[in-house]
Amino acid sequence: MASQAFNGNTESNSKPNILTAHNCQQREEEVKKIFMDIVHADKCVDESCPLEKCLKCKKVLEHVRQCKKQQEFQCPICKRFVRILHFHAKPCAVEFCAVPFCHEFREIIAKKNEEALIQEFGNLSVKDFI
Repeated sequence: MASQAFNGNTESNSKPNILTAHNCQQREEEVKKIFMDIVHADKCVDESCPLEKCLKCKKVLEHVRQCKKQQEFQCPICKRFVRILHFHAKPCAVEFCAVPFCHEFREIIAKKNEEALIQEFGNLSVKDFI
């Protein structure tokens, strides 16, 4: 009986893995769509733009640019934007990416990675290995 229960659990555990992979792909597509809307809104000058998300994205971008709480990560709007931006910027390798703040965010990520390496390995030089 114990083996039957175990087999049942294995089957039920395999489905969530498939759903999780599907959900990841779906989430990735949603984030791409969000950034297409953000890039559009950043460039759009039409105050009556027919794009459904344009006005909302314009408001979010304006808020992020002007928010005083952003530096301390106390603002929920800025926190959410940064989480989404991180999802885009971390793997982004486009030198002149059109996504607002992508370049700056990648610089922050690179600096943090460099600081982590320095902290982990100290001030090692090539001479230390020769």
